Amino acid sequence: MSGAKRAGRSREALLFSALILVGVLPYLNTLGNSFVYDDDFQVLQNPYLRNFHHVKQIVTSSVWSFRYTKVPTNYYRPLMQVEYLLLYQLYGPLAYVFHLANVLLNALVVILLFLVTRRLFRSEAIGFLAASIFALHPVHTEAVAWVAAVSDLQLGFFLLLSFWFFLNLGDPKRRKWWTTPMMCVCFLLALLSKEPAIAFPLIAAAYQHFFAEDRTSTAWGEKFWRHAPLWVVAAIYLSARIAFMGSLIPRLQRAHLPWGRAILSSVTLTGDYLTKILWPLKLSALYSFVPTVTWREPGFISGMAWIVCVIFLFCLLWKKNRIAAFGIVWMIPMLATGLNARWMSANVFAERYLYVPSVGFCWMAAVGFFALWNIEGVKRRKWATIGLSGAGIILAGLLAFRIVKRNTEWHDEIKFFQAIVEQNPNNATGHSDLGSAYWKVSNPKEAYKEWKIALECDPNNAFALGNLGRAAVSEGRFAEATQLLRKAVEINSKNSDAHVGLAEAFAGQGQDAEAEAQFRAALDISSYDWDAFNRLAGFYVKRGRIREAETKYRESVDIMLNTDGLDGLADLALQKNDLVEAEKFFREAAEFDSYDHHALYQLSLIYAKTGRLEDAEREYQLGMRVDFGTDPLSRQAKEEIEKRRAH
Repeated sequence: MSGAKRAGRSREALLFSALILVGVLPYLNTLGNSFVYDDDFQVLQNPYLRNFHHVKQIVTSSVWSFRYTKVPTNYYRPLMQVEYLLLYQLYGPLAYVFHLANVLLNALVVILLFLVTRRLFRSEAIGFLAASIFALHPVHTEAVAWVAAVSDLQLGFFLLLSFWFFLNLGDPKRRKWWTTPMMCVCFLLALLSKEPAIAFPLIAAAYQHFFAEDRTSTAWGEKFWRHAPLWVVAAIYLSARIAFMGSLIPRLQRAHLPWGRAILSSVTLTGDYLTKILWPLKLSALYSFVPTVTWREPGFISGMAWIVCVIFLFCLLWKKNRIAAFGIVWMIPMLATGLNARWMSANVFAERYLYVPSVGFCWMAAVGFFALWNIEGVKRRKWATIGLSGAGIILAGLLAFRIVKRNTEWHDEIKFFQAIVEQNPNNATGHSDLGSAYWKVSNPKEAYKEWKIALECDPNNAFALGNLGRAAVSEGRFAEATQLLRKAVEINSKNSDAHVGLAEAFAGQGQDAEAEAQFRAALDISSYDWDAFNRLAGFYVKRGRIREAETKYRESVDIMLNTDGLDGLADLALQKNDLVEAEKFFREAAEFDSYDHHALYQLSLIYAKTGRLEDAEREYQLGMRVDFGTDPLSRQAKEEIEKRRAH
């Protein structure tokens, strides 16, 4: 190998190493973060991840199908769930593993962006700077720090990879027989990551016909056949999506929003997104959405101003640096897929939606920097080059610090929702979720406070009403709970948790028929809700309907292995004096959750009664380590062991 080649490879290795560092280091503190928000359902409570038996459901149904059987959603994310499945099967529900996967995938996107940019602009310097800007842009924090945002990282990776193979089609030295198939496979994986990928055939076609170096020397038919396979893959995806989900858009989230206001709001959202890319301050995981009503509103005027600026910039770049203008062609279609508020989720505006569109911004920013750098006056003045370099280094440090600081907002659910309500004090959903986070850590005072604030912000917030109702059930205030939960169900009849809470409120007042009807309504909505099965089973146990209770506990365990279901089956076996069956279920529960002191104490009792005193003592001590003797079963186990030793 010649000295020049060795030097080139060493320089490339150095660049790769530097990009990996800027892609990884700012996000290392996410490894200490927990699962938050949707992660709780998508990972911890997702029965599809417990084994490989649900691959068909993952591929052929919506991302929430495991929880809401009969509630249509617009989100088809099979690749996200496949990644979750593999990580869960390899490492279990360890939060740092899922966070590490996000960090590494982000680093791969940074490297891939460098490679693609270097080819587009024929400049290693522009490629390195564009990838560095992307890696250090604070607006990407949500996409990397939040486990549930992995679909945006997957989308970025597979779209850039598909674009790499697409570029190979125009390079005889790189074009192989497998280039087109690989381009199509990567594009399909991008589509299976997230819906905005559907804009890629349009972007590829625009590049080929208006921006590619060989656009004038290549026949029209040849150019068409380079991007035609992408349209075919898109058509196949759309057909499969309609077949699997019933329609392209199964549910209009805001069907009441008139098309006129939706169009006006899309202009406002465009301005908001472009502002956030250029000036990433006051970042939040949850933004309140207020539809734009008239063209006179400041948000709409700002959005129109941004659109005019983008058009002007495109025209300017078209004349000065056409390939830089392609950055706008990449950015706008990717943004456009998320501008229709009628079918968007509660988070109409979200920072993670900028992860892939911002690639175009990074291209233009890098080109702009070097245009400034190459101004003759800057070249001649040493102080100007030093000042520009120093400003860049200081800015990079500030951006990295901003990312590191913001990562802490995802540390746990309380910090997560506290940050949301600080930025959006009038957001009812944020206050309701913060109340739930406090309730989980046994802080009812703060929980009630947040739920009441949520209702002050929005008296018809079904989640706050449902949370208050279920809290009232847990404290035995059944009449009050019934009133709250009835209202929650009236507002949102598809809220299975509210139905379960209402069922328990009815049961507490002896209204068994109404209670059972509400349990069944919950399971009709969410047939994979193992907790609802357990609660219905407990309802049956208290009414002596043992066979039905056993059936429901078994259904719960079949959906997802859980200690409540296993303990329920074991307790029923004890009622039948079947110690062998009870021991089997309690042992399975204790192995699944070493903190299940109920199972540990019951095992201790079973072992003591069957003469296995050493085993009984071991299980008793294990139970004491996690329970400290507060469970009445601890005294029973201790007395049984002492009685058997005395004999």
